Amino acid sequence: MDSVPRPIRTGANFDLTVELRVPLAFAFRWCTDYRSEDLSPPSKRWVLERSPAHLVFEDFNEDSPDGFEWRRLFVELKPPNLWRVECRGNRLEGSVWYALARRRPDRTALNIRGRARYLVPGTGKRIASSKRGGPELAGYFVMNWKYFGPKLEREYRESIRDRRRTKPNRPIRRPPRAGAGPPSQPSTYDGPSGVRSRQRIGPRGAAHLLTLGPVGGILIGLREIAMGSNVR
Repeated sequence: MDSVPRPIRTGANFDLTVELRVPLAFAFRWCTDYRSEDLSPPSKRWVLERSPAHLVFEDFNEDSPDGFEWRRLFVELKPPNLWRVECRGNRLEGSVWYALARRRPDRTALNIRGRARYLVPGTGKRIASSKRGGPELAGYFVMNWKYFGPKLEREYRESIRDRRRTKPNRPIRRPPRAGAGPPSQPSTYDGPSGVRSRQRIGPRGAAHLLTLGPVGGILIGLREIAMGSNVR
């Protein structure tokens, strides 16, 4: 596995902070889940290596204004809130540090700071940082997060709805009736179609059946069970 290169020492510096309306843990998983489908045509991405602490991928663009553009990016992950990206390409070299900070349970601040330098197309020579400086690079990240921020928040809301749909039903705990005395130990059995039910036998032989319904409702039935020869 390729090691992450050392940060570059010269270039234009930039520093910005973006606020995300998602919890920190979700933001870290989403932001560090680099995939081939992250880029839209004509740009392409190939994920070359992936591990819990390190990944490498390459981005291509054959239709850029300056011709063919290629970048190899090395990502060093430091959960739960930090990661670093080193970019080496034929047009750009850069080092970027990302840091997440919890603002509220559902609010996270993402700080992006780094340094980058552009290369003269076809020569490999570096362009002086004064020609394409930090404000332009910061504006590039701001423009990207105007797209990625709402997408991240939308996927978080969808994950919340999915968890609510799959949340298991829970039986209602009902207090005992006055004078009924302590209920007997509940016994469980498998009802029709594998539905889990719970049965309680009252002092006069009343069996309260609490059955978990398929959509979260609880159906309560009452029947009399003979507990002896003349017990009603």
